[in-house]
Amino acid sequence: MTKDDRETLRQLEREATYGPWKVYEVPNPYRMKDGTEGVLIERNIGTEWHHPQLDGPAPVVVMSTTVGERTHQVSIDANNAALIVALRTHATDLLDAHERLEQVRELQEDMETAQARSHQDCLDWEFSKPTCTQRCRTITAVLAILKGEERG
Repeated sequence: MTKDDRETLRQLEREATYGPWKVYEVPNPYRMKDGTEGVLIERNIGTEWHHPQLDGPAPVVVMSTTVGERTHQVSIDANNAALIVALRTHATDLLDAHERLEQVRELQEDMETAQARSHQDCLDWEFSKPTCTQRCRTITAVLAILKGEERG
């Protein structure tokens, strides 16, 4: 996922109906003239929060069904549609990036442990002073990078 992709996704997120969203299922029982009975399930996407004027969730994606002719109509705001498409398009990249971030966090914890151990080794004089100084500088520099700090 490129920087432009992330900026576009951020803009789409700002323009879409704010979330969180959830799926609402609406059962619609029917009975045809020939006696056939059933239930059509409409699946609508709306906000989890209730809109004060609508006295219910704000619609994001709304579907309506006509049983007799078995037609389906879907209504969705253009900004919400663009966000859904963009999120689906980049879902794998976002999940991969999250996994890499988790790996960096684990590495950071390992480095902090190594830094503490290295400091104790130096206090115990198991290594020469120049070796300790270089080791501490290296670990400190790596930790700064992992934490997103500027290197000085």
